[in-house]
Amino acid sequence: MCNNCTKDNCCECSMVYGTAEDAIVLSKETIRRCNDVSQFNAGDVIDQEAQTTYKRFFDTFPKVSSYTIEQQQFLDERAIQWKDLIEKAYSDQLHRRANYVPVNVAGASNYNSKRMNKIADSALNKASEWSDKINHFIENTSKMLNDLTPIEIILEKIRTGNIKDLVVQSDDPYAIEKLEAKLEFHTTKHEKMKSINAYYRKHKTMVGYDGISEEKAKLFDKKIKEAFNFDRKPYPSYHLSNNNGIIKATQKRLEQLHYHKEKSSFEEYEFTGGSVVPNYELERLQIFFDEKPNDETRNNLKSNGFKWAPSQSAWQRLLNSRAETAARIALKQSGLLEEWR
Repeated sequence: MCNNCTKDNCCECSMVYGTAEDAIVLSKETIRRCNDVSQFNAGDVIDQEAQTTYKRFFDTFPKVSSYTIEQQQFLDERAIQWKDLIEKAYSDQLHRRANYVPVNVAGASNYNSKRMNKIADSALNKASEWSDKINHFIENTSKMLNDLTPIEIILEKIRTGNIKDLVVQSDDPYAIEKLEAKLEFHTTKHEKMKSINAYYRKHKTMVGYDGISEEKAKLFDKKIKEAFNFDRKPYPSYHLSNNNGIIKATQKRLEQLHYHKEKSSFEEYEFTGGSVVPNYELERLQIFFDEKPNDETRNNLKSNGFKWAPSQSAWQRLLNSRAETAARIALKQSGLLEEWR
């Protein structure tokens, strides 16, 4: 179903950018000149390579109805830029190749090998630069297209394992959601592998397992019988171990991100006779007093987990949401905080 309307096969929302059937137009005169100064019709070879390279964009980003209107418009613009890039790159290669005449074509008599070698080296270096630009264009297009993908679609792909080699940056605004989806996928996968192994252990075959076709079940059986004796089961121990490692690593990343999210939400505030300050560098929540607090206040601070730090001239504890709550309770008990912030 189209993301932009309710139709299963939407024509109105389909892609409209250029197609692979379109052709790159290079100078016929320059192609002829290249052919004339080469034994193997270099001009035709370069022209054919240009047409093949042009199609690469449309092979990489085929027309699909799942793209949003914004993604479609983006690809429209990139397709035009792509065509311009390919025409410039291969027109330049044609021009440089037309200026190079190999000795077996020109003849050895009065052949300026130094000049021709310089032209050849320059052409090779420039061709390498164009190749890098073309590859970067595809990579950047892919990245920018992914950035335009609705987060709901991305999360669903992660949950179903349709995004391979997922990398989640800590500064990604949806980092927690993506990692939670990844955790869900690997947790479900883990239980599935254990269930399949348990079924095989009981029945000595995968035939009849719910959700696996008979054909696939027989392939499972064949693979298991060909495995080493110590690990004859659908999913060997290392599969479970590796997946469990991914689960633990993902859980740890989530804990870290939640922790830093909690820290970033703290704001400094004042109370009667002092202030509460989050120290992100030391990862401590610190309470500063204008004067030494009385015995009751000190006892309230201690009972709520705060300790005196002479080096900081502050009462402090580990920076987290519990510390902030504890600070408010201690100050409220001491009559120093009029309102619950």
